[in-house]
Amino acid sequence: MCQWSINLRKRLSEFPLEGAECLDDKIVARMVPKFHLAAHRQECRADYSLNYEPGAGRRDMEGPERTWFGLQGGGSTKDQGPGYWSDAMDDKLGHWNWSKLVRLGIHFYLLPSDIKYQYLMSIVGSLLAKKYLNAVQQADLHEEELGLINEDLPIACVASWKKMIATWENDRSSPNPYYTPMMSTETNTSIGFL
Repeated sequence: MCQWSINLRKRLSEFPLEGAECLDDKIVARMVPKFHLAAHRQECRADYSLNYEPGAGRRDMEGPERTWFGLQGGGSTKDQGPGYWSDAMDDKLGHWNWSKLVRLGIHFYLLPSDIKYQYLMSIVGSLLAKKYLNAVQQADLHEEELGLINEDLPIACVASWKKMIATWENDRSSPNPYYTPMMSTETNTSIGFL
């Protein structure tokens, strides 16, 4: 994403789709999926990590990779004509989406909020319910742990960190508070420690 986004506006203006140049304004965030992030430079890891993106949660964003893996079954589309290829891909992707929908379980978002939690407890076999309950429990745990850590830190220090993070989240060209430059490239062996 770090290299891909550099000339994004230029590539979108050349894309053969009417109005494609406006798509760049609709991109909310430019992130790199977690499995691919390790191949990037250290600066890119801090700038494009999902761990630091507000609202990203614990996603890995590798869903498209899993989809491509699932599309490999059922024969190659390499030798197919354009019409047959389109039908074959439509069938495979339709099945993939149907399978995901079935695994989500009951659509709990239709319930009133006051009974939602109790209802979810009764259907924990649903993938969506399990993920929701796990997210609520983890959020409570992390909020409690953060409170304990903040109690031991100077108030001015915490306020300064929060200000640095808010500044970076509003303007990604400002210094990234999550980036820690390498202190030294020396190893224990190179300095004669081992």
